[in-house]
Amino acid sequence: MRDREICDLLSIAEGVRAATANCSFERGVNSDSAVATLLGRSLVAEVGRRETAGRPALLGVTPECLQYLGVRSLTDLPPLPATEPA
Repeated sequence: MRDREICDLLSIAEGVRAATANCSFERGVNSDSAVATLLGRSLVAEVGRRETAGRPALLGVTPECLQYLGVRSLTDLPPLPATEPA
């Protein structure tokens, strides 16, 4: 798995339900390809739509993702390190 896919996966896991637009915004780049790869590998799935303009998809991690990461639940993941504002 590439770094950008891991970054998006962790963002989705941290947010539990992250909008596809958030993945791009957090990294400052287009994440469509990385998100498509995660969807294709069944590591994330669409869990709804945000009630905002454009109705972006809300993504959540799947049981396959938890197995891939070697955890039973999202609470088993270590916290992400704090990032300093740019």
